[in-house]
Amino acid sequence: SYLQPVFELTYLLASRGIETLDIRLSHCTKDGIKVHRRKGSKDNIVQWTPRLKKAYFQAIRRHSEYTVVMLDPYLIIGTTGGKLNKSTLNTAMQRLKKRMIENGKGDSYWSLHLLKSKGISDAEDKNLGGHKSEQMKERYNTKVEEVRAAK
Repeated sequence: SYLQPVFELTYLLASRGIETLDIRLSHCTKDGIKVHRRKGSKDNIVQWTPRLKKAYFQAIRRHSEYTVVMLDPYLIIGTTGGKLNKSTLNTAMQRLKKRMIENGKGDSYWSLHLLKSKGISDAEDKNLGGHKSEQMKERYNTKVEEVRAAK
């Protein structure tokens, strides 16, 4: 039940998987979700959209399924009510990959990091990923540019 919100939040926030797992409820403000970026990228607040709110509430629903004892809980929780471990997420991703291969869809497998790249590519604002340099913004923008043919 945590995979769908992790995928959706990672894409919409253009965050690394670990950055998605690091989000606490206190990061979810009236303005949006504050993402603490790693690897030298700038933190930012991703403003609410209907789709982002839907993903947020999908993640919050898990809080009613488990006992959450932390003062400032994580948005994505594991079965103990604490932070979902990266190793747990990796194991679930490997099981998903295996199931996709078994169902003849192995060629369409993707990673969380590709979701970050896709999120940046699909965003109108290329600052979404928090990259400081234009070079890094372009590296993550994987949209194929459409150009006109020669006359």
